[in-house]
Amino acid sequence: LRYKNHVLSVSEEKIIAAYLEIEAGPQKIFAALTSADFSFDDIETLVGMEPLTHSLYPVYLLNKNREIRKQAFDKFYHQFDQHKNSLAQTFVCSIKQDCLKAKLHNFPSARYASLYKDNVAPAVYDGLINAVSEKLAPLKKYYELRKRQLKLDYLYTYDLKVPLVDEINVNYNYDDAVDLCINSLQVLGEEYCQILRDGLLNGWVDKYENKGKQQGAFSASTFKGPPFILLNYQNKSFDSVFTLIHEAGHSMHSVYSKKNNPFHDYKYSIFVAEVASTFNEELLFQFMLKNSADEKFKTYLINKKIDDIIGTIYRQTMFAEFEKLTHEFEEQCQALTLEN
Repeated sequence: LRYKNHVLSVSEEKIIAAYLEIEAGPQKIFAALTSADFSFDDIETLVGMEPLTHSLYPVYLLNKNREIRKQAFDKFYHQFDQHKNSLAQTFVCSIKQDCLKAKLHNFPSARYASLYKDNVAPAVYDGLINAVSEKLAPLKKYYELRKRQLKLDYLYTYDLKVPLVDEINVNYNYDDAVDLCINSLQVLGEEYCQILRDGLLNGWVDKYENKGKQQGAFSASTFKGPPFILLNYQNKSFDSVFTLIHEAGHSMHSVYSKKNNPFHDYKYSIFVAEVASTFNEELLFQFMLKNSADEKFKTYLINKKIDDIIGTIYRQTMFAEFEKLTHEFEEQCQALTLEN
């Protein structure tokens, strides 16, 4: 009933549905360009030339040697800069599709249409942006602390991830990471942990980076069959352990949703999709904090938690504001170009 004014005739909806695969074009082009076609120059490290890839890039940003971090940043984003016009046009096409589809279905804006399926008012979206914008002081204070701790005159982007605690060597192979994750999730029950352990060790996960493989990580599921997790796991990155338990949270959310719901109700809203995953991350953080006797490692964990808060709240809200502004540009018939 809510959608009554936004559903077209059968023939009109059939035409729009026929374009669904084409609608995914910008995202597929971006993935192909950045994951398969990009080729990064090697990094000069203390042990010689080392490769730079999507999943190794965040590892280099943890390096205490600032020159190595700068090299990684410059060479990584050089590829994006070399393709900036193509990337910009891909994004513009995506925006135009969002706005056109919203208009065809009688929505006042693309943002309104996107929020409508979860019955979320645009005021909630604006409230998030306003609330975070009003709380930039703690972020700036932390960056000042980071600058002092690292003894830097100026803080660059490649200085924002390096740990503030010296001499913490993190190295978890995949099986060790699974054991750590399962131990931290015992509070969720024996059944949960057994299903997850079996899945993580027996076919749910595409673990390691390969040439042309999509960057990042995600969990996907269907109503029948097990979930699937894509990772680009790195032993020397503690973030990889947290990424594993994060995606495991999504997968177990899907497992239990399928078990307890009929087909037409098993898919969960994006509005709650990150609850299970971030809750798992918090359980891992609390478990390690509680079970470590090393005060330096505890400080390292707290430092990581601060950086995670920045990534989860500040950075994601920045993306939300950027998408809001760019879609409004299109809806106001202003030209979307690389410069503006």
